[in-house]
Amino acid sequence: MGKGSRGGVLMKIALVHDFIKEFGYSHTSDFIISHDPDDFYKKGDFAKFYQNLLNQIKKADICVFEVTLHSLGIGYCVNLALQMGKPVILLYYQNSNPVFFKGLKSDKLQIYKYTRDSIKEVLTD
Repeated sequence: MGKGSRGGVLMKIALVHDFIKEFGYSHTSDFIISHDPDDFYKKGDFAKFYQNLLNQIKKADICVFEVTLHSLGIGYCVNLALQMGKPVILLYYQNSNPVFFKGLKSDKLQIYKYTRDSIKEVLTD
């Protein structure tokens, strides 16, 4: 799949997910890497998903989102986390430009560019 494709983004999400786990942190959800998006949209219980999402954000000490692919859903989750007072880290791959997030101002928000080679360093800073 090409640059910016869903498949490529899912690989980047898995990379970020694995490094966070490698550093000894736990995820409040593995949903993003354990579910097929097409199946979710065909068969998803959206009310249950939304309640789980709210609970997972509430439980989180820090919320980390991979924002290489533009997504209103992720934007909504970022906004929810910030409204709940959670520290939020946004990661985007080197050739992406998270234009909407760059306009968001919050002392709880940090935005970082990363590559496959720099992700460990970015996550440990």
